[in-house]
Amino acid sequence: MKLATNLRPSCRLLLVVFSGLFAGEATRVAAQTPAAPATPAVRLQGHQSAVNAGIFTPDGKHAITVGVDQTIRFWNPATGEETRTLAGHQGQAICLVASPDSRFVFTGGQDNVLRMWDVPRSEPLSRLAGHAGAVHDLLASPNGQWQASAGSDKSVRFWKTIDGELLFTAEGHAAEVLRLAVRNDSAMLASGDQAGFIHVWNPNDGTSQGSIGAHRGPVTGLAFHANNQQLVSVGEDGLMQVWQLPLVPTRLLESREAAVRAVAVTGDGQLVFTGGEGPAIHVNSIANGQPVRQLAGQRGVVASLAIQPNNQLVAASTASGAIQFWNVADGVDRGMLLGHDGEATRVAAHPDNARVVSSGADGSVRVWRLPQPPVVIGGHTQPVLAVATSPNGQVLATGAADNTVRLWNATNGQAIRQLDGHAAPVRSVAFKPDSNEVASGDANGVVRLVNANDGSLAATLGAHAGAVTGIAYHPSQAL
Repeated sequence: MKLATNLRPSCRLLLVVFSGLFAGEATRVAAQTPAAPATPAVRLQGHQSAVNAGIFTPDGKHAITVGVDQTIRFWNPATGEETRTLAGHQGQAICLVASPDSRFVFTGGQDNVLRMWDVPRSEPLSRLAGHAGAVHDLLASPNGQWQASAGSDKSVRFWKTIDGELLFTAEGHAAEVLRLAVRNDSAMLASGDQAGFIHVWNPNDGTSQGSIGAHRGPVTGLAFHANNQQLVSVGEDGLMQVWQLPLVPTRLLESREAAVRAVAVTGDGQLVFTGGEGPAIHVNSIANGQPVRQLAGQRGVVASLAIQPNNQLVAASTASGAIQFWNVADGVDRGMLLGHDGEATRVAAHPDNARVVSSGADGSVRVWRLPQPPVVIGGHTQPVLAVATSPNGQVLATGAADNTVRLWNATNGQAIRQLDGHAAPVRSVAFKPDSNEVASGDANGVVRLVNANDGSLAATLGAHAGAVTGIAYHPSQAL
């Protein structure tokens, strides 16, 4: 996979220049393990303490470093000779970037200030004030028109290259912004923060183009694929993840008075139902996030929700063991089913609209075709916590406290296969609308995507900092 050059390691580096390394146009230093120990052609020494970051100018004429000693140092890449030392930051110089034409260098520091330097000169052209905290990262747009900075004040700021004018400030992060990446056509900028979230921005006006809760911990690197269709992220959680572009912007629904344990989306993609420890099930519009109604009368905490394929009924499994039903259209209570000994952990609607599947803490899975008694399916060694029916009606998927996902024949209850891989109890399962993929989420916050036909792993996502209590695919096939 060909990636842009701004996916980089920690900025606390000693810049070591190897023969031929500066022949290209890279503006970041990337680490690569050689087959045999390499001998540095040149070693750049002169900083009085740790070096925070280093780059080559795009024309290859300069190596530039910034450090804890508050200085910006220029070096001859061929000889290692220090050619110039610039000072001005009132604290650590943390990050730097060169303009595509190699004329300007921008540096950011712990003093909350960006400085714009004309490479042939020794005095800063501009002092770019605006951030209310340390500047963690900088980059230059490939078209040379703007620079972007990431700060501990949770903002991303865009500056005009020619004169350092602040163009606009992009706000939306809830934690310090650590890393930036820009698409090779300068049409999109990505930023990653201390809390593991990634935001994507339009550099023309600073508006949001989506966000993702990507990592369980700080985002340590970002890069756009050269085809501009994918974004790669790495984090302190040890994960490297690939995201398809464009991102779908997140929408915050109304806040809840208690923990949310379950979610379901109608087949037409119009409504989302959420339930949990609160006194009612909430219904919201997906189009605008606005509340539509509340479904009252639940018997205990809602563990899961399911909607019939014909969008007539929504079912809820509850801590009391009851499976309850309401009309999707008007929220009218349609009764309940009783049978589980203890909590009914999950419920799923069958594609034929005449059956429902439920699982319980008693270790059983029950297929109900009223008024007939249920078919009981056994196999898990610990309580079943999640259940889903494939949209084609052929397969059931169950997740349990034994850390496994199991697939069953929906007609006769026979086992098809067991899916291992989770390291914690499986709390939620869902089928893709085409029935070819099953998603499962566990108590550690990990989501696994598995081919339902052969059991092969498609992807593993570190989705949440806590348990994944509900999963749903949008009708468009997106998770």
